[in-house]
Amino acid sequence: MNIYLESLKAASIDEFLTSKLNEKLMEGMDWLFYDHPVTGERGFVSYIDMEDMPSGKYFIELSIKEDRNGALETCRYREMPFIKE
Repeated sequence: MNIYLESLKAASIDEFLTSKLNEKLMEGMDWLFYDHPVTGERGFVSYIDMEDMPSGKYFIELSIKEDRNGALETCRYREMPFIKE
């Protein structure tokens, strides 16, 4: 698959994934395709620049739009607590 098509698919992920950091909506996430080095599974990865953020507890929440009886509904997908030291 060519790099343009890969970029286009990754960019459209924003239409289906919603990211929140400590309940604040994160817009314009830069999603990239990612192949897991051990399992070979393909997924997506994005990075959050936390250089200017204070140390403390953080919580990321991902929601995804899913087809539910012919309608797209936003459903909580994953939650990840972490600490920045």
